[in-house]
Amino acid sequence: MGENKEYTDGVMQEDKVCVSVIVPVFNTERYIGECLNSVINQTLKEIEIIVVNDGSTDNSGNIISDFARKDSRIKVVNKENGGQSAARNLALKIAGGEYIQFLDSDDLLDENALQTLYSYSKENNLDQLFYDAQVFYETKELEEAQVISSSYYQRKGGYPYIESGKTAFVHMSMEGDFKPSAGPQFNRRKFLEDNNISFCEGIIHEDDLFTMQSVLLAERVGVLNETCFYKRRVREGSTMTASGHMARSYGRFKVVYDLLKFLEDKELYKETELRKELEFRLLIELKSADRELADLDEAEIIDYAEHIRGGERESFLFAMYIADVLIKKEKVFGETKKELNEFKQAFLRLGSPRIDLKSSGNSNTLEFSGFSDDKAMVKNAGWISDEAGAAYIVQSTSLSGCGQTGFKILCRGAET
Repeated sequence: MGENKEYTDGVMQEDKVCVSVIVPVFNTERYIGECLNSVINQTLKEIEIIVVNDGSTDNSGNIISDFARKDSRIKVVNKENGGQSAARNLALKIAGGEYIQFLDSDDLLDENALQTLYSYSKENNLDQLFYDAQVFYETKELEEAQVISSSYYQRKGGYPYIESGKTAFVHMSMEGDFKPSAGPQFNRRKFLEDNNISFCEGIIHEDDLFTMQSVLLAERVGVLNETCFYKRRVREGSTMTASGHMARSYGRFKVVYDLLKFLEDKELYKETELRKELEFRLLIELKSADRELADLDEAEIIDYAEHIRGGERESFLFAMYIADVLIKKEKVFGETKKELNEFKQAFLRLGSPRIDLKSSGNSNTLEFSGFSDDKAMVKNAGWISDEAGAAYIVQSTSLSGCGQTGFKILCRGAET
């Protein structure tokens, strides 16, 4: 299609851009050609394709450049490796399309995908559109291992109405149809920009947080589950199959921590049905994180402890929660367990939460602030003091701001 056109702020000057397709690439030379062909051959032609080469060390960069020379709609961005979230965020800053489609560099789009998604979104003035995906396996072994079910991204319920994002989330969650993946969703760019929605960098499972934040803020959401427009490849070496237990566990914990802050900031705990489904979602994330921790060996646990030891950049409560879970694991023993306990005590001294204990033993409400002035409200709380009367174990049946049902945390404080 000729040479690349000039860009200003990511927008092609000669043509209207209906959809910006964002493709982060890192060492996928075997798949990126097929991926890009599936986008180039879309029936909707008014698109831009932003390909972010995230520091690939294989032949991916050359393949991308060859495609860009042949199709003026392709914009190539080369950067040092920083992860998928950083690559997507960079592309979002220069995207000029009315809508955004994220596509992993080993996945594919049905040739009618963008035309159908764009037309439906425009017709219904949508902020966000969820649609189904089809899983396909690179090998028979992966299919038999069922790393992810072939029908996981296919919703079973019917969603014929345009709803607020909160209502759509509740309905999908109640049917077991809420699939927090950035690929099979279609977002209005201005909606993302106006709400400052982007991907959390430095973790995996970033899609979970992105999808939760976006759906809960969207005013008009649709669900299109008639056709699987997105084709998700399951292969060896992908994020789904290759990431270590520590990275997966930490990512889940980080999602919960950031989501809780988001929910409090937006005051989204007020609606009963929404709160019920949000708590269920948080429980899924925490159980998944805990399962990953169960498979850590001693060396991985030591690495994990070192990772959270730099907790000055994280919440007191967040780091304490991870340390507490790690200590309870049977595989943590000897010096590792001792180090983690010492870490907890050091954090207690650093954070030194000030606790307002309304009465000894039990209280309807307990408020305390921890490291970096994090605040939390604990209801139906109970505690016991140590011999010095300064350290308390707080056990709560309802916790807002820093955990979950049954959360336990060791705190320092004094009765007032």
